Amino acid sequence: MPLYVYIALYVYISYIIVVIVFLIIACVTTLLGILMNILGLRGNDLHKKYIFYKATTILIIISVLLELCSLITFPVGFYIRRNDYGVRNWDFDYSYGISWGAAVFSFAASLLMICDKEHEDIYYKEKTMYNPPPEFT
Repeated sequence: MPLYVYIALYVYISYIIVVIVFLIIACVTTLLGILMNILGLRGNDLHKKYIFYKATTILIIISVLLELCSLITFPVGFYIRRNDYGVRNWDFDYSYGISWGAAVFSFAASLLMICDKEHEDIYYKEKTMYNPPPEFT
């Protein structure tokens, strides 16, 4: 096959490759975020915990953004090329809804990581009140 055929095929399916790359990078950043969160939970130094939590938050937000880009890119690319595939009527399947659900849950995880990390333990004060019996007053 001549080179221009390979280039045409590459351009033809380029949006699929972009979506695959986005999702692989999102998966890797999510796994790194989970690892950083585990390291933050295991540590005793508060400064290191804060750094690990901050890294986890950034990685999960990057993952969510990449997931959203892939969720938008794939249907748009398929819609543009659907006549080439011979598809006249096209609707979304359950897997697209599941992927949006995963993106929403990832976004919720990033929101939970943004929440206040300073108050990870329950702090309470014990106040001793001395109320003498009435006969001593």
